[in-house]
Amino acid sequence: MTKKPGRGSEQFMVRLPDGMREALKADAEASGRSMNAEIVARLEEHPGLLRMAQQLQYCSMERVRLEQELADTKRYLTDAVNELQRALAAPDGAAEALARKDQQIAELERLVAILQEQSSKLSAACDLYARTLDIFERTLNEAAEGDDTKLKRFVEGSKIAREEERLAREKEKRGGGDDE
Repeated sequence: MTKKPGRGSEQFMVRLPDGMREALKADAEASGRSMNAEIVARLEEHPGLLRMAQQLQYCSMERVRLEQELADTKRYLTDAVNELQRALAAPDGAAEALARKDQQIAELERLVAILQEQSSKLSAACDLYARTLDIFERTLNEAAEGDDTKLKRFVEGSKIAREEERLAREKEKRGGGDDE
């Protein structure tokens, strides 16, 4: 039973490890679904993966933006220093120009420090997401090869985390209350 994908559907090729296609096919038949529907169902079971991939992509784009902003700020700082040096070479109004440029330089240095801190934090977050996705990929590959121990622990941990989040939301709706 082959269906054409919907007009709004994203299409892409996926390389599966040896044996995974057969396992997916068997699971899909057992569930009464197409292989595509089986893959989608499995992905939907773990919405955190998509969120992590999106966050990793955002982090990468944000890192590039911050690096560009940092480069622009450094270039602006260099221009300000050059202008200050030219102003100092001309005796008229040099003191005022120096004061204005000192303020600009101080502000730019503050912005550079902020950008460097943000870039560092963003870099750490990107690295964390990349390591997490790598671990999850290895776990899925192990499960595809028959060792689903880590995957079962992950799923169980996921259920516990979702239940804790649900309980926290309920507690918040009740107005905080006492710890149970």
